[in-house]
Amino acid sequence: MKITEEQLDTIKELFNIGVGRAANTLSTMLNSFIQLEIPTVEIYTNPDYSELKKRLNLDQVSTIMMDYESTFSGSVFLMIPPESATNLVSALVNEEPGPISLDPVRAGTLCEVGNMIINSLMGSFSNVLQETVNYSLPEYKESTFENILLEKSEQKETSICIANTTMKIQELEIRGNLIIVFKVGHLEKLLASIDAI
Repeated sequence: MKITEEQLDTIKELFNIGVGRAANTLSTMLNSFIQLEIPTVEIYTNPDYSELKKRLNLDQVSTIMMDYESTFSGSVFLMIPPESATNLVSALVNEEPGPISLDPVRAGTLCEVGNMIINSLMGSFSNVLQETVNYSLPEYKESTFENILLEKSEQKETSICIANTTMKIQELEIRGNLIIVFKVGHLEKLLASIDAI
């Protein structure tokens, strides 16, 4: 499937709008300037997850996941390496970083932040493309990059969109990835919606 430069630019802009809104909300909550950037957006069809894991330098990840239904449907993930996850939660609760594996309270905090970022992201798609998007409740998991994506990917013709994210908060640089896994044929529906605007 061919994706034009214009379509990819529009998807990147939708990501930028979404994370910009999330950064503003987090900044207000914490009364602290937060910079949240999306430097790259890439789309893959039938990806090799083990190859992607190496390229993105991701293995074990702390993940917030939500399913969504719209004209284009699938699942959205915010994946953060464990060290970045503990640094982020510690900055949010104003405590010293704890163990790499998050306790239920810290995992709940990360889940709320992920929920807000994902809702801001999908809200930007919804508003600009004038689509209604319905979400599942956010779910938190700690597992490997491959296992989490394989659970949600259909066996054939899976398309995914990956945005590298960098969050700067209280002198910490926290990295992660926003990933959209589309149901079969639904990336094409998204592109058709983009072409229609």
